[in-house]
Amino acid sequence: WYDGEVLQEYLETVDVTAGAAAEKGFYLPVQRVCRPNQSFRGFAGQIESGSVAVGDTVTALPSGEQAEVTHIFVADHEEKRASVGQPVTLQLSREVDVSRGCVLERESGLSLADAFEAEILWMDDVPLTIGKNFMVFLGTKKIPGILTKIDYRIDINTGEHVEATGLKKNEIAVCEIAVTEPIVLDTFDHHRTQGELILIDRISNMTAACGVVREIPDASAKRHFAANQQMRSALNWQAPLAIAF
Repeated sequence: WYDGEVLQEYLETVDVTAGAAAEKGFYLPVQRVCRPNQSFRGFAGQIESGSVAVGDTVTALPSGEQAEVTHIFVADHEEKRASVGQPVTLQLSREVDVSRGCVLERESGLSLADAFEAEILWMDDVPLTIGKNFMVFLGTKKIPGILTKIDYRIDINTGEHVEATGLKKNEIAVCEIAVTEPIVLDTFDHHRTQGELILIDRISNMTAACGVVREIPDASAKRHFAANQQMRSALNWQAPLAIAF
């Protein structure tokens, strides 16, 4: 009764960029700092938005330091310019505070925050409870974090927002997450790479959840102060346990 193409064949032809909004500015999440000798220090990663050319001034986040791009290496050769999608290594005109997890950017509008609201899909067999801590992977950054609040669960059948204090496997919810220090991020709608994340269980090292950043609170807001204090206390308390394992 059906004479069309099979689902897999169709999915392989779908344009995943269709309808996606163009991301603002240039940014490169740093995957690796290359230092083969004392005279070379390069920052390797994939350009996620925009383009960069020799002579451009870029900002290193979260430090906020600025420097000019002096060399751009693509694979085994040098280029004057590189654009979105290309893996590159950049050399800068001066020493800046950059390591894996930092971002080199220009006019991207990326934010710094130590707390954010995310929509997550819970994937673990063990139910999620408020106060559980994880390793948060966002962009190329890996950092301890804690789930401080479940704003609501989303009923997958009706889309209704349901009050919840925990999550079972395959349930979706909007939650608030805090991390141990400010990181570079944005909402998924504006910068996808810096707006998508996974949560790793710190004991089993299994992927417990995946999600996207939906909202970043105003940096001047104080509503996450207590949550951050709770997070730091929990992480400090669990440190001996982690060492024991």
